[in-house]
Amino acid sequence: MSQTRQPDDREAHGRPASAWTAPRSFRGDPRSRRARRVVLLLILLWIVGLFDLTYTILAQHIGNFHEANPVARLLLGNSAALTVFKVTSLIVASAILLALRRRLVAEIACWLACGIYVALAFMWLVYYARYR
Repeated sequence: MSQTRQPDDREAHGRPASAWTAPRSFRGDPRSRRARRVVLLLILLWIVGLFDLTYTILAQHIGNFHEANPVARLLLGNSAALTVFKVTSLIVASAILLALRRRLVAEIACWLACGIYVALAFMWLVYYARYR
């Protein structure tokens, strides 16, 4: 009995398999790769969102600060209420995006939100460099 070797999916399509190809776990279903990216982007969103919350609370004590978010502006005098509002916003957004994590719209939304939050983080760095 001779055993024949089953071709790898790259060999089956006329291309030789290479030692440099990605492991099968990374070449999986595009929807599962998208879901993984959405989860990683949500982690980044939480990190930068908590950074924004911390700097917002610190900035209200420094003075000369204007909150652009009209709801958060109403809560500026109460750090606990502001924290609950911002964390609740992150929880709701994360829950929606996690539910839709395999869809393109969720990934686009995550990229946009992360881009906005990262830009905001740079604005915070400039703000604190100026008012140090």
